[in-house]
Amino acid sequence: MPTSTHPSLSAEALLALRERTRDQPADVVREAEALLPAARATGDRRTLASLLTALGAGLSETGNNDRAQLILDEALEHTDGDAESEAGVRAQRLSMFISLGESSTVDEDIERLTAILDGLKRPRETTAAMNALAGAAFRQGRLEDAGLWLERASRAALDSGDRRGATIAATNAVIVSIELERYAVALTQLRNALAHTDSSQVTVFVHAQHALLYSRLELHQQALDVIDSYLDGRPLNPPAESDKVMLINKAEALTSLNRLDEAADIIERHALHLEGGLRIAGEASDTLGRIYGLLGRTEEARALLTTGLELLERGGLTHAAARTLLNRAELELPHDPQFTLNCTRHTLERLETGAPGRLHARAFRLQAQAHAALGEYRLAYELGERHRHLQDDLDRRLERQRLDVALAELEYERAQVTARIQREALREARQEVAELHAHLEARVERRTQELHAANEELRAFAHSVSHYLRTPMQVILGHATLLDQVSGAQRTRSADAITGATERMAEVLDGLLAYAARGAVPQASGTVDLDAVVRAAWADQADPQRAVAVEIGPIPPVRGDAAALRVVFGNLLHNALKYTGEQAQPHVQVSASVVPDGVLVEVRDNGVGFDPADATRLFGAFTRLPTTTRFEGLGLGLADVWRIVIAHGGHVRAEGRPGEGASFFVTLPAAEEWRSEG
Repeated sequence: MPTSTHPSLSAEALLALRERTRDQPADVVREAEALLPAARATGDRRTLASLLTALGAGLSETGNNDRAQLILDEALEHTDGDAESEAGVRAQRLSMFISLGESSTVDEDIERLTAILDGLKRPRETTAAMNALAGAAFRQGRLEDAGLWLERASRAALDSGDRRGATIAATNAVIVSIELERYAVALTQLRNALAHTDSSQVTVFVHAQHALLYSRLELHQQALDVIDSYLDGRPLNPPAESDKVMLINKAEALTSLNRLDEAADIIERHALHLEGGLRIAGEASDTLGRIYGLLGRTEEARALLTTGLELLERGGLTHAAARTLLNRAELELPHDPQFTLNCTRHTLERLETGAPGRLHARAFRLQAQAHAALGEYRLAYELGERHRHLQDDLDRRLERQRLDVALAELEYERAQVTARIQREALREARQEVAELHAHLEARVERRTQELHAANEELRAFAHSVSHYLRTPMQVILGHATLLDQVSGAQRTRSADAITGATERMAEVLDGLLAYAARGAVPQASGTVDLDAVVRAAWADQADPQRAVAVEIGPIPPVRGDAAALRVVFGNLLHNALKYTGEQAQPHVQVSASVVPDGVLVEVRDNGVGFDPADATRLFGAFTRLPTTTRFEGLGLGLADVWRIVIAHGGHVRAEGRPGEGASFFVTLPAAEEWRSEG
């Protein structure tokens, strides 16, 4: 058999031509017809069959279905038993059946395509055949079979690397999920199909199915938005077969939104109800008939619905025909209630095999209204109740389905946002790692300095403890040695010295225990009336034998531990009293103000003061400054103040000069209500 050498008639070129039929059907028809004489001249029957198949597909997409059928029949005659060629022709004839709902060869095509499937060698032909068989099963109402074929098609396409075939199988699976009312699953499948394809043909499928999903959920505005986004920029003069379906869907969405004139204009302008295909013409006639009925054009509506019903029944489109019957029943209800009853009974007979749905509920409602119009009120009530119960169930199911879809949409958006955040986070993390690396040595150095300071403080603390305990211990040992060497009054004096030293040691140990027991964390946290706490602390420290002028101004409430703060201000006021002991007119003043980071409390006295250079040493444990050594004390009070204030999230500092007194500034977090009022 001679083979083709014409470059445009190669197997690859003809396959590419066929794949363009949905996007550019008119161009495919023009190019195929131009190549047809050359293909016939080659004598290569398989090449001619492949070209005729592409031409038939293009004709079908442009609406020339009668000629498409003749061309495909001729293509089948030229396959000469070649499985791949035959599979391509029969898959295309099944595609016409799927689109139009009519074919005299559908059973033969299904049987033959199933028989030769395992013998196909080209992966694309295999996947296309399985997709066609799935579509035919779906059109015939065999949804489970359709699902099985699509699973096989998807596996075969993925195994062979046929991305386009896998995506088409995935989009076809969406239709099955929608028919099975698995809307959330369908939405996920749609998103995945759209995300993993660069094919404009598949994008068309996704838009159509997305609109169908919203229509089933009675979200008509969303459906209209999807349809408009698909039709925008499409060449609609004349519209391709897929465009015609979308135009009818748009008219139905507009009808549901009560935009009747716009809906009628779409069908009339494109003459969709006058198409040759049974499905397109039937559904367009049904939709336009319903619109005319709502517009009060009863006679025109009746004629269109009659025509639509006839076309849909011829095409075997049972569900669509049942909807048309109900449209006719509703049209005739005011004129002939008995006719309405007959129509609804026929509808329910057609729907016997399906689960009760919205068509059933609508039929029960129309029957109830018809019986009421005929004066048969008992039957009207019974059917009305039946309609109400079914409608309630359907509405609840619809709400659940809408919720499932909304959750699926949110999950998709969450996944998209998460992916974007992860990308941004990865970029930011890399930048942060670089910055952390740059600052690592400085951070290590700072931590090392902090550790060194802590060790120094620990050594100073140990030295101070040793110093304060060693002196009374030496007194005790010295006088204990003298006890057996002296007598009388001297022994009594030694015993008194031992007792005093022991008491001094006990005082030191009690101070250490109190200092350690309070720790660094307040025991309670809440609103503290600091004004009352300070006044109570002053009452604890005041000496009735001394005349000290004291001023305590109003102090805002703070957040913290009242008992611990009483210790803080008790220590500060105790020091103020102690270090003003040599003043003829001692004076202590406590004032407060609100600052951005809380409440600032100042405790000021006119005592002995201290060298400003020693301000940072004041808060160390056992610290005694030169100006204060002649006064009694362990040097733990201010250490206690520092630890408690820091544990409250505040800070403390001191100012002073020798002979001019001292001021201690304590900043504490303000109470919540005070901050709200402020």
